[in-house]
Amino acid sequence: MRHGTLFLKAAFIMLAGIMISCGDKQAKQTDTPDVKKAEPTMLDRESITNIVTEIYAIVGGEIEVKMDINETFCSKEWNKLVSEVNKNDEQKHNGEVGFFDCDYWLQAQDYGNVSISDIDVDFASADNATVNFVLHNLGTETPMQLAFINENGKWVVDNIIKKGENAVNMKQEMKVYLSEEQKMDKQ
Repeated sequence: MRHGTLFLKAAFIMLAGIMISCGDKQAKQTDTPDVKKAEPTMLDRESITNIVTEIYAIVGGEIEVKMDINETFCSKEWNKLVSEVNKNDEQKHNGEVGFFDCDYWLQAQDYGNVSISDIDVDFASADNATVNFVLHNLGTETPMQLAFINENGKWVVDNIIKKGENAVNMKQEMKVYLSEEQKMDKQ
């Protein structure tokens, strides 16, 4: 009889232990906080700096490549907006100067001795960065900013902003232009 009571106590302790450990596992699974994205690294900073340097080497004619800079280096949303603006201009303003009256990368119609300096990468989050720099073109210095997003694990340009005097936010300007063109169609 004594062995039977001892056996029941041992079985009860074992069963209680199993229930507690299962309950802990379930609690741990439901109580875990959402996993945060990793913070940007020096590799992200270096990657973005290299992208900006490569873009302006291509735009300035230092590197000759057979690629579409927008398709290679820009976000899907940027490319969609550029495509919509170009399509609008072809249909409604064929043969006229359209929205893009200069090269938006250079903020000019002509170029020569293109270079960039004072590159500064700043991360707003793990998926958003801004790059401020000075664009040198034909003896002028233009403060610029490129907005980057991390799209499917790849850093891409999502906006081009000319800073300082006569500031231009290209993405915002494209959206306003398309909206105004649509309003004119309805009249």
